[in-house]
Amino acid sequence: MVKVTFLGIGSATPASPGDHTALLVRTSKQAILIDAGPTIMVQLGRHGLEADHVDLLLITHTHGDHTLGWPMLLFRQTPLTVIGSPQSIEVLKQLVLLIYPELSKQLRSWVCFQALEPEGLWVSPRGDVILRVALTNHAHPCYAYRLEFPDIGRSLVYSGDTGLSREVEELARGCDLLIHEATYLYPRADMYQHSSVGQAAQVAAAARCHALALVHRNRGEPKALELYEEEVRAHFGGRWWLPYAGQTHILV
Repeated sequence: MVKVTFLGIGSATPASPGDHTALLVRTSKQAILIDAGPTIMVQLGRHGLEADHVDLLLITHTHGDHTLGWPMLLFRQTPLTVIGSPQSIEVLKQLVLLIYPELSKQLRSWVCFQALEPEGLWVSPRGDVILRVALTNHAHPCYAYRLEFPDIGRSLVYSGDTGLSREVEELARGCDLLIHEATYLYPRADMYQHSSVGQAAQVAAAARCHALALVHRNRGEPKALELYEEEVRAHFGGRWWLPYAGQTHILV
């Protein structure tokens, strides 16, 4: 069994303060955090979790709503593995040295950085997670992640920040759950290489995903569920939903 908790579901300008998108994926062997925005410790604390409860951190890219809370995870006494692009990892190191130089020892002692190139592959030492990455279509270099769980034969993909992307579509091919950003309900001129609801649904349909969850939703977008239903159903016929912050979904 794999538990996916939506710690936050908002964009850089979320409807609720501090509700930046972050995901917690728990297997029977480890806890995986995807992105760590400014309020990550509050988001974890709502579920009774602290820094030491996170075993693996995946960083999609270095925009502040995805990374500014990461130095707080160094207030720990257990090892942490951090995965991202080579560029992202260098920024993470510099961020710690800039704002908490006294944590340089913890950075060396507790953190194992794993830099992955686009289309890279990583297998956890415990063998419970196979990780694949793809470069997305975003204004800042960003990774999408595919997590495969051999123990249960299931998989999930998180798009990261992206506009329409063939690379994300290929990464998501046949996955059980696609968690895709949908910053805007409808396409607009100034999307800054983000996705609309309909575009996320197009990717889910083209990749033949089993289910779709829409996150990274922007403040000020309409909230009427029927409008989202109309946009999704124009492209995707599978199960879909709008997660709320704190919701847990179980892959079995």
